[in-house]
Amino acid sequence: MAGKLAWLAKGRERSILELCEKHLAEIVETVEATKKAYEAFLEKDAKRLEEVYKEVFSKERKADELKRQILEELSAGIFHPIDRDEIVRLVMVVDEIAANAKAASVKLLYLPSGKVCRELREIMYSFASKDLEAVQKLMEAFKAVIKNSSSALSLCHQVEEKEEEVDEFRHAKLFPKLVQWHRAIKDTGMSFLVEKMLENLESVADLCEDASDILRCIAVSRR
Repeated sequence: MAGKLAWLAKGRERSILELCEKHLAEIVETVEATKKAYEAFLEKDAKRLEEVYKEVFSKERKADELKRQILEELSAGIFHPIDRDEIVRLVMVVDEIAANAKAASVKLLYLPSGKVCRELREIMYSFASKDLEAVQKLMEAFKAVIKNSSSALSLCHQVEEKEEEVDEFRHAKLFPKLVQWHRAIKDTGMSFLVEKMLENLESVADLCEDASDILRCIAVSRR
């Protein structure tokens, strides 16, 4: 009986990890679509922006559905070897990546691109691009962890480095231009919208780092 229970637990672990990978794949695609939204904004292509936002919305919804499915799987049946709490934490954190990417995209629909200088639009696009790099690296780290690869901890560290790159980019590139734009635009509502949008973009990178910390814990526990 004990052998049968162990076999069932292993099967459930594999099933849940497969769902987690699908979930994270949808999140990567959500952030990728967000990057495309910022590219459309950069080029002042309002029609393209609306089309891409629908893609962002769809991907984020699929990720949310997978999150619910994973949580239902975790709450039912035999306990699997991986610590359930760590998986729940991981799923909730990475799901917030998609939520913030979506929020960063929808705000573009209310921001007239003509009122934002091209240099600042380029910086926003670069910000979204760096977010995508961070979440792609997170996916690499996740795959390494579930394979119990020796590269897992190194990849988790690389996710943290991506977040640090985003911080440096904000300080060196974004903030100086943003302050200059705020002074020129003299529109409190527009400034508030941009600030909130940039907070969402920052949260994407921050959450990638948070998720990598959880992956580190899982990687260490599996050794």
